[in-house]
Amino acid sequence: MFMMNRNHEWSSQCLMSYREAQHYFTTTRKCKSLNSHLTLTLNSYPREKNKLA
Repeated sequence: MFMMNRNHEWSSQCLMSYREAQHYFTTTRKCKSLNSHLTLTLNSYPREKNKLA
């Protein structure tokens, strides 16, 4: 019974860390795409300004 309890505890811990990792990766992916979007916007901004000038 004690072993089963410990095993259950371990598996739930594993699941938690897996979910945390998944969340971390999705957040990082979102951040990366946002960063690239911002970079693209900043890179195209001077060209837009030159067109207007």
